[in-house]
Amino acid sequence: MKTLGERIRIGYKNGMFGRLFNRTDNGKGRTSTLVFAIMNSVLTILSGDIFYTGYLTLYNFDIHEIGFISTIPTITSIIGLLTPSILKKLKNPKLSLIIGRSLRFTLGILGITIAPMLITDKNTLMTVIVIITFVSNILSSLIEPCYTEWQANFLTQDVRADFFLVQGFASSLMAYPISMIVARILDSLSGSPEQLTVMIVCRFVSFALGIIGTLIVTLVPKYSGYRAQTKKIDIKNIIVAPFKYRPYLFTTLVYLIYLFANSIIGPTINTYILNVIEVPYSYPTAINATYFLFFIFFGKMYSRLVKKFGYFKVLAVLSFVQGFTYIAYAFVTKENYIWLMTTVRFSQHVIGVGTGIVSSSLVYENLPVVDRADYLMFRNISVQGVTLLAYALGNAIVAVVDKAGMTMSLFGIERMVYGTAICLALNGIIQVLLGCCMPLLTKLIDKYKIKDQKMLNVESELLGVDETHSSEQPNEQQIQENPEKQENAG
Repeated sequence: MKTLGERIRIGYKNGMFGRLFNRTDNGKGRTSTLVFAIMNSVLTILSGDIFYTGYLTLYNFDIHEIGFISTIPTITSIIGLLTPSILKKLKNPKLSLIIGRSLRFTLGILGITIAPMLITDKNTLMTVIVIITFVSNILSSLIEPCYTEWQANFLTQDVRADFFLVQGFASSLMAYPISMIVARILDSLSGSPEQLTVMIVCRFVSFALGIIGTLIVTLVPKYSGYRAQTKKIDIKNIIVAPFKYRPYLFTTLVYLIYLFANSIIGPTINTYILNVIEVPYSYPTAINATYFLFFIFFGKMYSRLVKKFGYFKVLAVLSFVQGFTYIAYAFVTKENYIWLMTTVRFSQHVIGVGTGIVSSSLVYENLPVVDRADYLMFRNISVQGVTLLAYALGNAIVAVVDKAGMTMSLFGIERMVYGTAICLALNGIIQVLLGCCMPLLTKLIDKYKIKDQKMLNVESELLGVDETHSSEQPNEQQIQENPEKQENAG
C-alpha cells in the first residue's frame, strides 16, 4: 500500500502541474518563465499602469504629455529588425540577453525614478524622460523577440493553454494583493509629500525584481537561439515570410484587430479615471486585486472551452460580449462609478480570463517551424505598429474632443463629453464587429492551411526540417519519449 507521500507525488506527476513543471528541460524552462512572469507582473504594477500615471501626475505632467510618453514604446519597434543580425555577431547571446534586459530595467525604472530628483525644470525633465523611455524601449525591441522565440521551444501545443492559465493565476495572486496594500497607503497620504516617497520606494523595489527575475529566467538549461532559416534574414524576408503561410498571417490579423481596439484607450485611460472620474487609487486597484479569484472560478472552464472549440471560436464570443461592456464603460462618471464601473470591470474580469488565455496563445498558433524568427519578427513589428496607430488615434480623439468642450444630455442631465469616453465606445464597437467577422476569418485560415502547407513542405525538405505539422509543436509525451532530441524539441 502506497504511503500518503507517494500518493501525493504520483498525483502531482500525473496532474497538470506535473506535466507543466517537471524535471525535463522544457519543464525547467516553464518553471523559470513562470517565476519571471510573477516578478514581472509585480514590478509592472508597482512601476507602471495607474501608479506610473500618478507618479507623473505628481510632477505636473498632464493627460496629453502622459499620452505622448505612452506612445514611445511603439515608436521604437522598428529597431527589432536588427535583432537577428546582431545576435549572429555575439559570441555569448545568452549573456547579452541578460545584460540587455538588465539595462532596460535600469534605464526604464531606475533612470526615470532618479531623473526628477536631479532636474527641476519641467521641460527639461520631459525631454530627459522621453529620451530614457526611448532608449530603454529600443533595448526591449531588440531582446524581447529573442526571449519569445526561446520560450516557444518549451511552450508546446498540448501544455500551452494550461501554462498561461497557471501563469495568469499566479501572477494575479501575487501582484494584486501587493498593489492593493500600496494603493491604500497612497490614498491615506493623498496631498502629502510622503505619497511621492512611497511611489519612489515602489519603483526601487520594481527595479530589484526586474534584475532578479532576469537572472532567474535565464536559468533555462540551454539557450536554443533562432530556428533554422531558409535564407539570410533581411527586411524583405520578414515582410514576405507570413504570406508564404497565410494561416499565420490571418491569425496575426485577428490578434491585431483585438489589440487595436484595446490600445485606443491605452494612453489616457488611467489619467481619465484618476483626474476626471476622480476615483481613489484603492478603487481600481481593489477591483484588479480580485482578478485571481476569477482565474480560480473560470480559468479551468476556459481552458477546456479552448481545447474543445479552439482559440478563434472562444475569442469570437468573448470579443462580441466584451465589446458591450466597453460601450457601457464610456458612460461611467464620478456620480455613478461605484455601481456602473464596478459592474463593468467585474464583467470584464469574467471575460478577461478567457481572452487572456487566448491572446497569449495566439502568438504560437499556426506558427511554422521554418523561418520562425521571421514570422515572430513580423508579428512583433505589426503589434508595435498597430499599437502606435491606436495610440495616435486615441491621443488625437482626446485632444480634439477635450479642446472642443462638447456637452451632451444624458437622462436629462447636461454632461461634458470627454475624448477617452469616445475611445472606450469605439473600442467596444470594434470588438463587437470582430466577434461578428470571426467566422469569416476562421474560414480563410482553414482554406489556406492545406494550400500553403505544400509550399512549406518543399522548403522543409531542402532544410531537412519536419514541417508536416508546421502549425503545431510536438507535445510533452513526444518529447519525453525522445529524450535525446529534447534540446531541439518544441
